[in-house]
Amino acid sequence: MVGGFFPTPYPDECLYSILCRYCVRTGYTVLKPVQKLLFGGQQCLASSIFFPIRLDLVKKWYGANSGVTRKLIAEKHTMHPYMTIVYPDKFRRQADAVINGADLPKTFDKTGTQRSHRLWPKYLRYCPDCVRDDVAAYGETYWHRVHQLPAMMYCTKHHVRLCESGVQVIGSRMGFYPASAEPMSEYSGEYDSLASHKEQFIRIGLESEWLLQHGVSIDWGLGLHQKYKRHFRDKGIATVQGVSDYTLIVDAFETYWGKDFLDCLRMELSDNREWIRQIYEAGMISFKPIYHILLMCFLSGSVDAFLDDAPRENIFGNSPWACMNPLCEHYMVDGVETVDIRYLNGVATGFFKCNVCGMVYKQRYWRKQFSALYIVEYGDIWIDRMMRCFHDERLDIPATAKILKCKPHVVKWQMIKLGILGKPEHCKKSRTYDGEMGAEATYKAQVLALCKQYDEVTSDILKLYAPKAYRYLYRFDRGWLHGHMTLNVNSKRQRDEDADMLLRVQSAVAAILSDGMPKRQVTPGFIAVTAGYGEGGLQYLADKRPLTKAYIDTIVESRMDWLRRRVSAIAQEHRMRGEKISIADVRREMSLKPNTFVKYGKFLKGLIDELNE
Repeated sequence: MVGGFFPTPYPDECLYSILCRYCVRTGYTVLKPVQKLLFGGQQCLASSIFFPIRLDLVKKWYGANSGVTRKLIAEKHTMHPYMTIVYPDKFRRQADAVINGADLPKTFDKTGTQRSHRLWPKYLRYCPDCVRDDVAAYGETYWHRVHQLPAMMYCTKHHVRLCESGVQVIGSRMGFYPASAEPMSEYSGEYDSLASHKEQFIRIGLESEWLLQHGVSIDWGLGLHQKYKRHFRDKGIATVQGVSDYTLIVDAFETYWGKDFLDCLRMELSDNREWIRQIYEAGMISFKPIYHILLMCFLSGSVDAFLDDAPRENIFGNSPWACMNPLCEHYMVDGVETVDIRYLNGVATGFFKCNVCGMVYKQRYWRKQFSALYIVEYGDIWIDRMMRCFHDERLDIPATAKILKCKPHVVKWQMIKLGILGKPEHCKKSRTYDGEMGAEATYKAQVLALCKQYDEVTSDILKLYAPKAYRYLYRFDRGWLHGHMTLNVNSKRQRDEDADMLLRVQSAVAAILSDGMPKRQVTPGFIAVTAGYGEGGLQYLADKRPLTKAYIDTIVESRMDWLRRRVSAIAQEHRMRGEKISIADVRREMSLKPNTFVKYGKFLKGLIDELNE
């Protein structure tokens, strides 16, 4: 034990507060002796508000028989359970091992501190009513860990606005500031700027508190990204294939929480990141727990409900599916174990085949709606029974349909497909061309007539005035068709759009070069932003406009061309001062990323040597 009187933790007291109370008991007014007693040397203290630092010393602080363990400190007196939702699997396993008694890896505390740093508030917070209760129960107050949670603006117990103390979290890194020594005012009831969003902040606080209490017992390796995508799909804000429509997601999310509340929350958290548009596997690595809380409430109402709410892995449900063949012993019970799902234009079509009778039926899913079931193939049992009715029992179509439990037209159509009945007259397609001239001559004559009528005959005109001619010639004589029509890429409209776009791009390039060559690299994205296009939009449009594309290709710089231009300019400035250029000068002047030096290191060194000569 440390000094024989290490404080017993109070309920929900953060580890930092326990250490501060120990400092008070020792009577030291100087930091270093206390740190030496506790840690054996210098230690960042602010981390202990959030993360269970130096768990290897818990036994030394309390003794083996005190009942205070590593697990108790980590789970009840730090935010470790709250943060487990954003731990990588490897670090989560490492933290579990350390809490259960394993040796502390060298990087453990450093990694935990880095992960908790994003959660630090500016000042330690307290609830005036909790302070009064603490003094009545224990004779002193302390720092509650729940009050330091991100977005915790109100006390979830007393529903009063939390107050900021005079202790800066960043300033507590190297100092002990016990709550009992800080001036803490009573709740004054003054104007509350967050009053209009009080209920929402309390709700977020309660969800955060739930996560703080239960987060360590949840297996967060369940693939949150995939679960979010499936929930988005079920809400109709992602495609059936799970491709997120971020515009719909943002609109639905802001409608649920309220844009004013979200703006207020961003301001309180000092966080302007557009994280809602980064719900993909790589982007979610840097998510904060509060992001997950907001998303889970949006999707299921609460964190607890989200964990219990399992979205369908298969949009058509789970196997077995019921067979639709009334002659099959599995009718309306089971029989179908697998489904083949095909996607086209945002529509999912599931094909189900009964393993017993062979019947195949399909169902479509689009915009949260399922279509009726359509039978694609009736299977061997159904077909064999129909054949026996027709050949052996000599039944007519209505009697056969009654036995097969279907409509008469279904039986008739299946017989036609099998060649038992001839094709009825109403199923024969009427001729769409002159019988004497033939199809090819008739359709070519229609195209030539349109060529005389219009200066340019494009596919749009053909589809409007001669659709059957266009389809026939496109299939059987595409060369002749293309020789007598104007392709869209060569149309007058396309040429005009190319000329207009070229002028716009040239104006943008002139603006870029107005003060000489810019310091940044001239890329298609740079030109696009200057011209008022999206970064990828210009490239997409220019690929269809040859004049604009040719011009852009003459202007844009490769990475090596840009490096040569900029380094040469820097070398010229140094040469005028009678100095030689060094790699340090390039690094300072151009603010290049380290990866650039790794990739182009040899090129830059050779270029600098060449310019210095």
